Amino acid sequence: MDVCEKHAKTRSSDAKNNTVVEKAQLRKLLTDPATEILTEAMLSTIDMRTGKFITRLLDAWDTIPERILLGDTEGNIHSQPKKPEHTFQLTIKNAKGENVVSRRVINHPHLTKSELREQSGASSSFIVDACFRRFYGNPESSPAIGHPDDNSSTWLEVANDIEKYIDRYELRGPDFFFAFIDWSSAGIDLAGLRAGLEYVGKGYLVPVCPESSRGSHIRTADNFLPLQWWREFRRFAGLEADLSLALSNLFSILYPESNWLFDHAHDSDADVDMLHMVLDFTLRIWRALRDSGKIDPAAIGEAKDTVQEISNDVETERDQDDLEAYVDTTEEE
Repeated sequence: MDVCEKHAKTRSSDAKNNTVVEKAQLRKLLTDPATEILTEAMLSTIDMRTGKFITRLLDAWDTIPERILLGDTEGNIHSQPKKPEHTFQLTIKNAKGENVVSRRVINHPHLTKSELREQSGASSSFIVDACFRRFYGNPESSPAIGHPDDNSSTWLEVANDIEKYIDRYELRGPDFFFAFIDWSSAGIDLAGLRAGLEYVGKGYLVPVCPESSRGSHIRTADNFLPLQWWREFRRFAGLEADLSLALSNLFSILYPESNWLFDHAHDSDADVDMLHMVLDFTLRIWRALRDSGKIDPAAIGEAKDTVQEISNDVETERDQDDLEAYVDTTEEE
């Protein structure tokens, strides 16, 4: 494998985007059926929990897409523990691509813009501050609501939209949704959403966050985190030093013709659409392997269910360049 050999020792996890030349080489490796590098990497996860999770999600994707949520949040995404003030923008869609909560800025009318800047942590982070100013403008004494030209809502209005969606599809609880999927290694977009919904007493509307611990597996029954799956694929394909898994980077490799979405990365709507297309690409390959008899859904994940999968202590929750698009003068790491 000769993809950008000179960068093999300098590429840091998922923090660097691939060059145009690298993307072309990686695209051939990942999408050309003749290479089979990706299908072989996927098949290597059959006896792991990853294979079981992908199979379960594929079954749900094909049968109950309205119960699968895909989401993205923009704001102070790395801060822990999550607070309602950390989220500036969000989008939620289902597996069919339909809006559950359409793209909107989150209003925090009980705070001034200056107060939100402080409470969100934007005042102590150049990158988060740039994100804050993109959605709310300059910090001042006016209420912290989105720009008049943007669709914006309070957390209660977000909850109301989710409830309307539940009623429209006549979903029954207590678990209204099968899964919430985001592009992170620990469900940080879901955590941001839940913090906002719990603030208005509506946290029960969406799935609980994955439980995780440093140096061990995620201890939840269902790991529907495609970023972790792709880290497994990358490892088995021998591309750890070559392939960046920043969402927009991977998307541009798999869908080079979709320039508009790539150019609008770090907008919640564009990011959810890219996530949907990357996930659909992944599941189409898995479905083809299953339908060809190379994957036996009845036996998958049973033989070596305790195989060590990538641990959280060698992962970042979200690629370090994830907010760089807000800062024109900052190079991606």
